[in-house]
Amino acid sequence: MFPAIALGAALACAPAAHHDACPAAERIAALEARVAALESRPLVTAGPALAFDSGWIALEKGEEMIVTHAVGGDLERYIVLFDSRSDTHGQHHIGYGGRAVDGFSSGYTGCYYYQLDTSTVTLRRATDDTFCHELKVRIVTY
Repeated sequence: MFPAIALGAALACAPAAHHDACPAAERIAALEARVAALESRPLVTAGPALAFDSGWIALEKGEEMIVTHAVGGDLERYIVLFDSRSDTHGQHHIGYGGRAVDGFSSGYTGCYYYQLDTSTVTLRRATDDTFCHELKVRIVTY
């Protein structure tokens, strides 16, 4: 059996009976207005989403290419994934950002991206590079 205190608490928490002071049509109109307000809000995703993938782009030594991604939005909410590959080394990050081979007199190798904005990014393969035959850039937004 329920103690009298528990029974009293259960009754106190029971929902109040519905009053017909507000006609059903008014309640439905109010609910429809609330639903419309919720539907007009921007969709919030559960986490980061891939917004752009360039696919593999072959570049010659010393070549650069402006790639249009048209992601838009806030650059502060971009995560940029940049990869390179070659037949010899497969997918890798050798020379990521570029590097001098043996001081500046012996050449410059690697690859990098720069001038990222909300619609384009520039990809570059260094002049003496032997590692980065193809480049790929992906942009994830959150």
